[in-house]
Amino acid sequence: MVVIGGGLGGLCTAALLARRGAVVTLYERAAELGGMALSAAEGRLPGSGVSWLGGCGEDGPVRRILTELGLADRIEEVDPLYVAQIGTDQMVVPADPERWRTELCEKFPEEGAGITRFIEELISAEDDLERLTYGEPPTDILMRYDDQTVGAWLRPLVQSPEARAFLTLPWILAGLPPSLLSAARFAEVWHSLHVRRAGRLPRGVSDLVQALQEVLLDAGGAIRTGSPVTRVIRRGGRVEGVVLQDGTEHRAEAIAAAIDPTDLFEDLMMDPDQLQAGYPPLRRGFVTSLSALQATAEVTLSTPTAVRTTLYQKSPDAEAAYRDLQASIPDFDAFTLTVQPLGPVGPEGEERSLLCATGPVPYNRPDRWDVPFPERRTHEFDQKESYLDLRHEMGWELLERAAALISGSVLDEDSERFEGPLEVERRAFAAGGAAFGWAALSDQSGMYAPGASTTFRDLFVAGSWVYPGGSISGALQSAERAAQEILRSL
Repeated sequence: MVVIGGGLGGLCTAALLARRGAVVTLYERAAELGGMALSAAEGRLPGSGVSWLGGCGEDGPVRRILTELGLADRIEEVDPLYVAQIGTDQMVVPADPERWRTELCEKFPEEGAGITRFIEELISAEDDLERLTYGEPPTDILMRYDDQTVGAWLRPLVQSPEARAFLTLPWILAGLPPSLLSAARFAEVWHSLHVRRAGRLPRGVSDLVQALQEVLLDAGGAIRTGSPVTRVIRRGGRVEGVVLQDGTEHRAEAIAAAIDPTDLFEDLMMDPDQLQAGYPPLRRGFVTSLSALQATAEVTLSTPTAVRTTLYQKSPDAEAAYRDLQASIPDFDAFTLTVQPLGPVGPEGEERSLLCATGPVPYNRPDRWDVPFPERRTHEFDQKESYLDLRHEMGWELLERAAALISGSVLDEDSERFEGPLEVERRAFAAGGAAFGWAALSDQSGMYAPGASTTFRDLFVAGSWVYPGGSISGALQSAERAAQEILRSL
């Protein structure tokens, strides 16, 4: 068995296959594993926002997967989930959906009936989401809303812009505002937080990456970093193995690829002696998602704070916030912020915390971030002064906006670190720096999202490009589905 790609999707696929008795070799072109999670590896960004994930409740899919791998002790459940902040108005969002419904109805009593119906319908989508997990079409709520946005779903139920904003604020975690965001994708995100419950990786995502490596190796699997796959060997409609950069061939019963599908089908599987590989999502012209900018710095706080995550939107108008993110230098009218205490410092015992802010940003800028395409996946971008200046300017704008949400905080300018679209593209080898895989539009989410199987026999895909999509939680769930379908096919 061969797994291509050492991001969390590929690494988890390999670990699950090995634990279930398969002989697995994982090939990763980079020098280290983790993909986009490399931003938090080796303690560079401990406790960053990427360490917060859905599906960790007792019956949640992430807990189920990590329990099978013997890693359930790596997560702890989170309650409350996050602070929802619209302008200066805040609500602390509980994990329990009934409590959240009650608090929203108390805040917006005139909208109580609509809020109740919307949340009841979201909860009832659980059966459809379970069906989608195993590649079956929905039959109830998500079938009714399969071609709609969450904005269209909510519009006849709730009229208050403020109430709508609090209900749909998790759009930031999916990368599209309610007017564009698939109803099915919103339901997936909402369920991962409120029904399947969110969790935290107290020791950071780098600990999870290391633990998955150990599981794979302990189960007899092999890891080859710095080993790019240059070609997938195929014969007609099936695959038979891979060719490495040094010319070595590795024949295999099945291949799981957790890489950008454009790279897979339009590069690794191109063969002048055979027909073009093809992949239905690429033929349909699927749209990739936004990229992301992550800005991190230490802050000194006058008042101690616990670990917390804030979803922030400047005003109830999510579409205006989304338009701002397209600006040459955004004001960052929407972003996520995670604060993690680091302990007291100084004679006054002030608290030191790590502040990590993430804002969705476009990759397709007019200046293309001033880096020619062939250089985007090399270390040469580090030498592009124009890109570094732009990333620094945007990063500080984001940090200052985030720090302003925390009263009495003082930024340490010597501790800043910025990760932008070029880092996302190079580390995750994601087309256009796509931070969420395919964009969460109605015609490419839910039942329309790609599954683990492909049009080629014995070739499977996993990772942020496969249902249920981006995020650590999505990558792990896609890995479980890929492993199931691979073993079922053999």
